[in-house]
Amino acid sequence: MMTPTAQGLMVTGGSEARIVTRHGDVLYCDCPDGVQLCKHLLAVGLHLA
Repeated sequence: MMTPTAQGLMVTGGSEARIVTRHGDVLYCDCPDGVQLCKHLLAVGLHLA
């Protein structure tokens, strides 16, 4: 599930909620996975498409 917040989109459904922000055409996630393309970014990208 995605919920708009003042910071960006909150992605829930996993162990912890994550915030995905958009700067121009680039999406950023606050997850600690340390990868350029995490599941949260994929979810938001599909949602925005």
